[in-house]
Amino acid sequence: MAAPFDFSDFVGVPWLDRGRDLRGCDCWGLHRLVRQCGTGVILPSHDDDYAGPADRAAIQDLIDGGRGCWEPVRDGGEPFDLVLLHDRPWHVGTLVRPGLMLHVPEGRTSVIETISTGRYRRRIEGIYRLRGCA
Repeated sequence: MAAPFDFSDFVGVPWLDRGRDLRGCDCWGLHRLVRQCGTGVILPSHDDDYAGPADRAAIQDLIDGGRGCWEPVRDGGEPFDLVLLHDRPWHVGTLVRPGLMLHVPEGRTSVIETISTGRYRRRIEGIYRLRGCA
């Protein structure tokens, strides 16, 4: 039996605009990296599809264009589901287990934080499961 995936191995990754590896990640890059390491699924990089975190129109277009690949989750979610938050204007995290997400806030290092209470609870737009478009 394989050992369970250890999300804590990804705590402390520094934020890096359009980063896609352990040297640094933005929020999408961290979700992409964790999903690839934990499930083998490789999501699109999108690192050339926006100019940076202030390119809100391009980021909104990526979110809108990708919605067809993601199914809303109503049951609290499971590991590797995507947590979408309204946060300047958007931010994503990776569900570790219901109520906890791994994410990398801009300018900080990656952390596992609660989403069921506190500052993120009101910002959650939804939890989504990949439907196989990767």
